[in-house]
Amino acid sequence: MFKNYLLIAWRNLRRHKGLSFINISGLAIGISCCILIFLYINDELSYDKYHKNSDRIYRPIAYSTIGGETRVFARMPSAIAPGLEEAIPEIEASARLFQFGVLRFMHEDKNFEIPETYAADPSFFTLFSYEFIAGDPQTALQNPQTLVLTEDTALQIFGSVDAVGKSISVPFRGRNQELHVTGVVKNVPRNSHFRFNLVLSINTFRQRGDNQQARPDFLNDPIYFNNFSYLLLSESADVAEVEEKIAAVVEEKWGEIYKKEGITRRYPLQALTDIHLKSNFESEIAQQGNIQYVYIFSVVAVMVLFIACFNFINLSTARSVKR
Repeated sequence: MFKNYLLIAWRNLRRHKGLSFINISGLAIGISCCILIFLYINDELSYDKYHKNSDRIYRPIAYSTIGGETRVFARMPSAIAPGLEEAIPEIEASARLFQFGVLRFMHEDKNFEIPETYAADPSFFTLFSYEFIAGDPQTALQNPQTLVLTEDTALQIFGSVDAVGKSISVPFRGRNQELHVTGVVKNVPRNSHFRFNLVLSINTFRQRGDNQQARPDFLNDPIYFNNFSYLLLSESADVAEVEEKIAAVVEEKWGEIYKKEGITRRYPLQALTDIHLKSNFESEIAQQGNIQYVYIFSVVAVMVLFIACFNFINLSTARSVKR
């Protein structure tokens, strides 16, 4: 019987070629548009979910009020994350990421300029799940004058991903300083709210001392926004309770300092997987997406599919009535 239905359908298609082409093409285009929109939405919603503990990683956001005006920053003072980790049991680990920009250096008499370079705490590669080709994520950033490269950056500099133990020469205060490669990771996935080519150990970054980072206590500063901080919460942690504890710790540790400066601060948490679509803060680490576009395209997809199906049914019904 099914074969008979197919035969009848084929005869109708041949008998009404023009109308059938319009009918099927309209439905096919509508479905194709919906598939493309679905792929876009799925990609936008997938950001940072490849990390093993993506559901437990949060980024504190800085709400700073001065003279009645409140501003919201993605960057954090450097003292906050380690201070919170020390004081709050639900915070299993923390990592700070300092945006370095372009790193200029030499290797074998060749000059290189590598964009998207950062400095990070030793815990950075254990908090996040970047795949190591060579090196140990536990120790890669422990010592000063060390760095981790992505595979493309290693190929660009050394012509091979076998770069651990090799070094680059960075000009610093009138002399060249040797930095040693301690790890190579696979290229950062495109669906990340930030991407890097090179990560220095935080002690190396401190020793370079550019601009405000030249201050001796820049790693323990509770006021100036100079890094992006990430916290790993325990599996049993309640985010609302952790935020209450953060407020209490901030008041206890730095409340007097803020009072003297005439500022008030609070540091609510933002889920790692929300950063790409739900961030509209000052000093963001990179340009992010917008959840409103996801909503708009979702509505468009439903409308396109509805119109395509409606037209298909209408044309098919009209042809049946005519017969």
